[in-house]
Amino acid sequence: LFTHNLLASPVPGLSKQQRYPLALEVEQVEIRLSKVDQDTIVSLLERLNWKVFLDALKAVGGEEAIGLDHQFPQDMMEVIRACNEGDLETFRALHRALF
Repeated sequence: LFTHNLLASPVPGLSKQQRYPLALEVEQVEIRLSKVDQDTIVSLLERLNWKVFLDALKAVGGEEAIGLDHQFPQDMMEVIRACNEGDLETFRALHRALF
């Protein structure tokens, strides 16, 4: 979902609202485990549009669809605060959702 969060349509003549975010239609969800890197997660949060991330997460079926018990808050500052406090559950949930 991180890559989706950054992509915009290159089609000329579209307004900013038409170019970003891209519509997301999910046919299949595949989960691949990988190592959680807390520094990477923190640096990516600075570039993430939180509303677009939450909307994309809904498009893939929500947190449950990707195997998470963790529910992300609507306020990104709560997530940043949890990450700054070293909350491993939040780091793992973000990693799984973003990658």
